[in-house]
Amino acid sequence: EEFRVPLIDAAIVPLFLDKTMTAPGNFTRITPGSYRLSPEGKRRVVLAVYSRLNETVRWDGKRQTRKAIIQHQVRSLAQIFLGKRSIYKPFTYQTPETT
Repeated sequence: EEFRVPLIDAAIVPLFLDKTMTAPGNFTRITPGSYRLSPEGKRRVVLAVYSRLNETVRWDGKRQTRKAIIQHQVRSLAQIFLGKRSIYKPFTYQTPETT
């Protein structure tokens, strides 16, 4: 959950804001008023998320991919479960400054 907003939401919301997902073919109608992602829509969402995962950001004093940060957090959480650590430091992020 700590990565949902900076990773998933930040990758998917722009697809709707810039009208990428409103293009014909991104959704399949199931019943009147009911839709699901089409194979093309799924492809667009997956590409956006993978692109975001592989972006390099500054974290913990270093430039790292978001994927590497998630791996670090998973290892830290595993150490808590195994009793090797007693404190888990959650991932935090800062939104970009706007000028």
